[in-house]
Amino acid sequence: MSDGTTHYAGCSESGPKHYECALAEIGRLRLTITHLREEVEKHYELGTEYFDLYTKAEREIAGLRKLLKIDAIITATEENK
Repeated sequence: MSDGTTHYAGCSESGPKHYECALAEIGRLRLTITHLREEVEKHYELGTEYFDLYTKAEREIAGLRKLLKIDAIITATEENK
């Protein structure tokens, strides 16, 4: 292409069009970077929320096991086999 909207073979030899081309490419890359950063942050936040929920669930399960004495029942059952 030689319309200055994207890089092309020999673009750097086309004078001012190359500069415009480079600025347009930089703009597109900046938008891509911004979009990717937003996606990463969104997924990171979801990941930490899921981890927090998982940790809370594990604590609740441990508390219920202790309350219901499940570990003692399992041990006794295994010893009687």
